[in-house]
Amino acid sequence: MNDVKDTLLVTWDFTEVSENALMHAIKLSRNVNNKICLVHVIKPGNPLLIKEAEERLKKDILRIKDQYRISIDSIILEGNLFSAITNYLKDSDINMVIMGTHGIKGIQRYLGSHALRVIIGSAVPFIVVQDKPVNMDRFTDIVFPIDFRSENKEKLKWAIYLGKYFNSKVHLFKTPIADSSLLKKVNINLNFAIRFLIQNNLCKLLKHRERILN
Repeated sequence: MNDVKDTLLVTWDFTEVSENALMHAIKLSRNVNNKICLVHVIKPGNPLLIKEAEERLKKDILRIKDQYRISIDSIILEGNLFSAITNYLKDSDINMVIMGTHGIKGIQRYLGSHALRVIIGSAVPFIVVQDKPVNMDRFTDIVFPIDFRSENKEKLKWAIYLGKYFNSKVHLFKTPIADSSLLKKVNINLNFAIRFLIQNNLCKLLKHRERILN
């Protein structure tokens, strides 16, 4: 197993949203000094699909190297999109997966029950994007929404990881809640999040904002 995690994996289906995901990966790689690898997943048992994908990937790799002036690798996997990727992640040098999605319908398709279980169970974080980055500067802010669910504690670990990884400010976001019982649970999660950030030496990155709803 590779213990050095220094590669960003970009899902690649030869579409504009894949290109947008690539641009996010380029932005990240320039700030955290990671390599980039494109991954294309096809249905198993069809040699013609593999050959076609190899030819298209080869053309795209040459174009990307020339256009963005970067070094980039690629890999073709067979199987279900999420299962194939997560299986590959187990013994790889992948530090993060950047995935493009085609709008709301694309998000629903990507984040169906099976895919969501795969992502949640992954030891490598997934970042899902739709548009290209606004600029190529580093990410300076991470917004972490606080609600009443117990899953907040698990998500908070990723907020801390990403805050350290990108050297970003972590903003705790809480909306007003009228229900007193739910508000109590939210405040418990908020206080836990504050303590957890302080314990991880991120107190200087901490911001607490409440959104005033009309």
